[in-house]
Amino acid sequence: MKNIKCKLIILLCTVSLSTCMDFDPFGGSGLTLLPDSVLFASSFSQYNEFLNESAVVDENFTEAKLNIKLNNIKKMTVSTADEQKQKDAIIRNLENAIDISKDSTKRAELFQQAEMVKRLGKNIKEAAEKWCDSVGQSSYLNDYDWEYNLVVDNQINAWCMPGGKIVVYTGILPVTQNEDALATVMGHEVAHALHNHGNQRVSMSLLLQLGLTAASITTQALGANQEATALVIGGLNMASTLGVVLPFSRDNESESDKTGLYLMAIAGYNPEESVPFWQRMAKLGSGTPEFLSTHPSSDNRQKNLQKLIPEARKRAVKLKIDSIKESIPKNKRIDELNGK
Repeated sequence: MKNIKCKLIILLCTVSLSTCMDFDPFGGSGLTLLPDSVLFASSFSQYNEFLNESAVVDENFTEAKLNIKLNNIKKMTVSTADEQKQKDAIIRNLENAIDISKDSTKRAELFQQAEMVKRLGKNIKEAAEKWCDSVGQSSYLNDYDWEYNLVVDNQINAWCMPGGKIVVYTGILPVTQNEDALATVMGHEVAHALHNHGNQRVSMSLLLQLGLTAASITTQALGANQEATALVIGGLNMASTLGVVLPFSRDNESESDKTGLYLMAIAGYNPEESVPFWQRMAKLGSGTPEFLSTHPSSDNRQKNLQKLIPEARKRAVKLKIDSIKESIPKNKRIDELNGK
């Protein structure tokens, strides 16, 4: 009976790997087990939940409405230390946002930054659409529901959920320093979504769990005791993390760097700004060795981007788009864009 279970699990793994490879218009491929309809519905729901708990810079960014949101968050019950930590962070962000909302100058500057995020997001979206049109796959983005929001949060971060839901944190703006560098960030994050990296990671996790289950059943079927089985599974867990999960993530990051660079150039931004941006980011890095990191080393990332810049410009020209938008001020700090 156990032998039959092992064969069945191995067969399921083989069938999954041979039939679920997803190829996208942006040149990527990967294993995806979940349909977009399921993934996008979950993504959109989580995004709305996040916005309801965050200091979003929109028409509701007023002292009164932010206070209502803050009071609602304070009433929320939590059951774990991690949930309490997250709640405390949300409260700090909302309190900071309330202070900003009281200062008309700071509030106006923040709204200008939010407009920049929306403008940039729209330009990146249109670049993705032009790319899809150029390869005859204009329907690829039909189910996307694009949205771009700036959120008051000191984290140096930005992200794009499956289906085109984007968030930029105010904490990353001092690092980007100009609109072209922010295009580097948003192009990279959008590329993750366009390549279905979220779906691929979930799918890979499901298959790894399936493989570990098969290994456990096999070792027990061969007569191994519980301690020996645990040792084998532990070793496989470590091997899968170092040999599959981390390189898989690094590949995702490198792929998104490349596609993101092309997208920003097609959208009309200067791809040269990608290198100094990542140099600034490197100064904030953790120093984790590359083989133990989910991201490429900063040096490798910068070298790869430098090599890709000429191709990014060629792609922009190929689509008959000026690779530098004359209407956008170049190399100006965000505070200059805000009129300081």
